[in-house]
Amino acid sequence: MASTSTTAPIPTPTPVLPPASSSTNEGQQIISSPSSQPRVYRRPYNELRHL
Repeated sequence: MASTSTTAPIPTPTPVLPPASSSTNEGQQIISSPSSQPRVYRRPYNELRHL
């Protein structure tokens, strides 16, 4: 039983999903907004995530 839990591919896709979603959101926001907006928007966005 312990061997199956360690080999289970469940903990692998979990950490890979969060970073992938963040990268897509950042790229979309920068393309949708101008070059000046992403800079100011990134500040509050990062702070909220850190909280």
